Amino acid sequence: MKSDIKSKLTAEAESLKIQRKLEQQELTIRKQKESLRVAEVQIQAAREEEEVLRQEVHHRVKNNLQIILSMLSLYTGNNADPEIEAVLKNMHSRVATISLIHKQLYDSSSLAEIDMQTYVNSQIKDLLSIYPVRTKKIVVKLDLGEVVLEVDRAINCALLINELVVNAIWHAFTEREKGTLEVGLTEGADGTLRLLVADDGVGLPEEIDISQTSTIGLRMAYNFILRLKGDLSLIRTGGTRFRIDFPKQSSY
Repeated sequence: MKSDIKSKLTAEAESLKIQRKLEQQELTIRKQKESLRVAEVQIQAAREEEEVLRQEVHHRVKNNLQIILSMLSLYTGNNADPEIEAVLKNMHSRVATISLIHKQLYDSSSLAEIDMQTYVNSQIKDLLSIYPVRTKKIVVKLDLGEVVLEVDRAINCALLINELVVNAIWHAFTEREKGTLEVGLTEGADGTLRLLVADDGVGLPEEIDISQTSTIGLRMAYNFILRLKGDLSLIRTGGTRFRIDFPKQSSY
C-alpha cells in the first residue's frame, strides 16, 4: 500500500515537472513570436520610410530639373543666334528626358522599373513641343510594346531615343514640307528588345560613321548603344533607319 502511494506521488511529481517544463517552453515560444512580430513591424516601417525617402529624392530631383528646364527655355526664347538656340534646345531635350524618368518614378508604385510604353509616349510629345516649328508637318508613328526596364537601362534607352529623334528632327527633312518619323520599342520572343527610329527623309550620308563622327548627338547615341550592349543595323536608303537590338537585362 505504501509502495503504491509512493509510486503515485512520484508519478504526480514527474507529471507536474513535465507540465511546468511545457509551460516554460510555451512561454518561450510566445516571447519568440512576439519578438518576431515586433521585428516584422520594424522592418515594414523601415521599408515604408525608405520608400518615402526615395520618392522624396525623385521628387526633388524632378523639381530641380524643372528649374533648369525653365532657365533653358528662357535663354532659348531670348537668343537670336540660331546656332546657340540649337545648342540650348538640344540641352533642353536631354534634361527633359532625364526629368521625365524621375517624374514617372515619383508617380509610379515602383521605384526600380520604368514602363517604357508610357514613358516613350510622353517623351515624344515633349520632343514635339520643344521643336514646334520643325515638327509641325512631321507625322509620328509609334509602335510600342509592353516593355518594362530597370532604371539604369531605361535612362540609357531614353537618351538614345532622344538623340536619334532629335537628329531626325534637325536633319532628315531639310527643305521638305513634310515627312514621317517612326519610333518603335518591342520585345521579341527570346526577350531581346528592338528599338527602331526611322524617317523617310534625305538619308544619313554614307561618309558618316556614327562610331567616329564629330557630331555630338550621333556620337552620344553610339555611346548609349554600347552601354546597352546593343547591335546596330543602319539603313541609309529611302531615309534613315536605326535598328538596335539589345538585351532586356544588364549583363553586369
